[in-house]
Amino acid sequence: MFRKIGEAIQLLGAHFPLFAAIVLTIWLPANALLCHLTYNVWADDEGLAVMRAAVWIEGIFGPIYLGALMYALSEIKQKRPVGYAKAMEAGFRNWGRLFVANFVAGLIIVVGLIALVIPGIYLSLRYALLDSVVILEGADAGEARRRSGELTKGIMLKIMGTWLVCYVAILFCTVAIYVPIGVAQEMGALGDTASMIVEVCVDCVADVMFLVVPIAMFLYYWEKREQESGSEKLTGKDVYESEGSFFEKADLGDLEDDGNPYRPPQA
Repeated sequence: MFRKIGEAIQLLGAHFPLFAAIVLTIWLPANALLCHLTYNVWADDEGLAVMRAAVWIEGIFGPIYLGALMYALSEIKQKRPVGYAKAMEAGFRNWGRLFVANFVAGLIIVVGLIALVIPGIYLSLRYALLDSVVILEGADAGEARRRSGELTKGIMLKIMGTWLVCYVAILFCTVAIYVPIGVAQEMGALGDTASMIVEVCVDCVADVMFLVVPIAMFLYYWEKREQESGSEKLTGKDVYESEGSFFEKADLGDLEDDGNPYRPPQA
């Protein structure tokens, strides 16, 4: 668990400009919009409205940056060059499939939470690798849920521990940053415009820090795929051509689909 978190932090640090650009493509304008609404439209006691809006933004536009991130991580793991434009192209191209998969999984998880809470938590863990499966295996919503459940067998506790450690650490860092900002606002050291700018910047930093979680989930996925392939690494032509390897769930027609950013390498 801690090894995965450490590796995720190393990957984020090593490719910080790319990963930050990917997530902030969505969340920089989103944070600016939310701050504007908070200061100029909504009343001071409408914190729930901010949360609802953030959930809607993540639900609708989150699949774009998550798809781009999964694609970029896969290319990095295969030691291939990947840039911002190529990653975002993959994110936009696969947005529909990932949105549907996450939406359906989210509804199932909500039903589980309403039922007895525990089933909802279990389903959240079961679907933790959904993003990677959809983007890297071209799976539809139903197949992605099945594959994610298959891949998470035996590692659910590790995934839960990773979530808890990351969320608590990021929450602590965010609060540590916001407390002095709040004090400065109460003392009148920051006006509304300055407060908005500072809050947008802090929110963007938090969004980048949160990338540790999906990166760690990708690493769990990649490790399980390596175990399934029976090889130490998934690289080069072996990824596409070896029997039962990375794309064992996708036939050549899937690989040639315009909606799938992955294609067999040309000879």
